[in-house]
Amino acid sequence: MGQIIRSGECRNSPKNAAMEEVAVAIFHDPHDHLRQFLAEDVTLYLADGTVIEGSDATSLYIAREVRRSFDTLKIDHAITHGRVGAANALVTTDGRQAGFSIFVDYVNTKADRLKAIKLYGF
Repeated sequence: MGQIIRSGECRNSPKNAAMEEVAVAIFHDPHDHLRQFLAEDVTLYLADGTVIEGSDATSLYIAREVRRSFDTLKIDHAITHGRVGAANALVTTDGRQAGFSIFVDYVNTKADRLKAIKLYGF
């Protein structure tokens, strides 16, 4: 695992902090922490048009196809409003940087379960 640099913007917002946890768990999740955020009927949307349905399939896809080793993961922003959330970040691997973003829809305004995840830059 590489260095994780959090945004520092989430201290006063538990929902924003949870969104930041989701962003981190996309890349580093040795204890399957992301799983606790997924609704059973979650849908994962990829930038190429691929759609993956269900918590098992989503968790497996992220573990096998998205999660990777990195030198630095820097979360720029993690925000939520009502039933939606977003995060953007830079990941550095072997001196190369790549940006990515995550947009989510929550089941409810408590923002404790993800209904949909949209990944860009993976």
